[in-house]
Amino acid sequence: MILRRTFLKHDIVKKLYPTSRSVRSAMNMLRKEINSSNEIRKRISNAGPTKKHYYNKNQLKIILEHLNVSIDEFEEL
Repeated sequence: MILRRTFLKHDIVKKLYPTSRSVRSAMNMLRKEINSSNEIRKRISNAGPTKKHYYNKNQLKIILEHLNVSIDEFEEL
């Protein structure tokens, strides 16, 4: 499987939180999940810039690892 270099944050939250009412609330849920652990925040920030509208593939792998979702499961969503 070939992963893209970057993934839009909106596309990620749409897949991870499909029952969310809006993209904004899904983004808040992801933000809360990331901010719950200082280690995760640090690993994501070390993997690349976080103030953009996307995550790179290393950051996505860290997030999915934290949420116990494999790359294959994420692609199927």
